[in-house]
Amino acid sequence: MNILEDYYCLDVLQDGYKFSTSPIYYSIPADSYLGYKNYLKGLPLEENTEIFSMHENANITFAQKETFTLFNTLVALMPKTSKSGSGKSRDEILMETVQSMQSKIPKPFPIDHVMKKYPIGIFFF
Repeated sequence: MNILEDYYCLDVLQDGYKFSTSPIYYSIPADSYLGYKNYLKGLPLEENTEIFSMHENANITFAQKETFTLFNTLVALMPKTSKSGSGKSRDEILMETVQSMQSKIPKPFPIDHVMKKYPIGIFFF
């Protein structure tokens, strides 16, 4: 209900009402079809979590859930028999698929090397 209060209120009828602190999301004037079309074309392909008043970790949680759903779908699509025509078990085929996907993911930056080359203040919480 808190999120809806930002979208369903009389203020949204005013031109330029900001839905968030971002300069991207605002109410546009009801002047023409072309104006609406141009505004929609200018919106980012992937929305920021701040438009929904959520923390950026919401994207991480979403990505994790999407990954688990992908792997659950892979498992569900695998043949139920213990051996396939190639002589590999279901688990072996799944492991090959996962390893293939993992090999395409870029390696993380070597943080220690980056911190030595570009030192910044370290904060302890």
